[in-house]
Amino acid sequence: MNTADTRAELVCDLRLLTGKPREVELVRSRLGEHIRVVSSAERSQLANRQRALARLAERLDAASAVANPRRPTRPPRGATEARLAGKHATSRRKADRQRPTPGDLV
Repeated sequence: MNTADTRAELVCDLRLLTGKPREVELVRSRLGEHIRVVSSAERSQLANRQRALARLAERLDAASAVANPRRPTRPPRGATEARLAGKHATSRRKADRQRPTPGDLV
């Protein structure tokens, strides 16, 4: 099947993009000044055009998305106590491996 005749290529000049200035700059910084989308999966040129337009819309939406900032969290008190208890147990175990000093034998 030869789909070269039905291939659709879409080139968008992002310098002409309008909208909120922050989002426009974000899209331009992530995608550059031009974006090119090609579709040749379908046998119909109309279907390839629609697929290319949908893919362009997805890429623009993804490029304009702003991730929510991470809110740092503290570990719960129980987790901190358990970690410190484990460290204390390890310290005691290692201290018990030491050779006893003359003062300890009394």
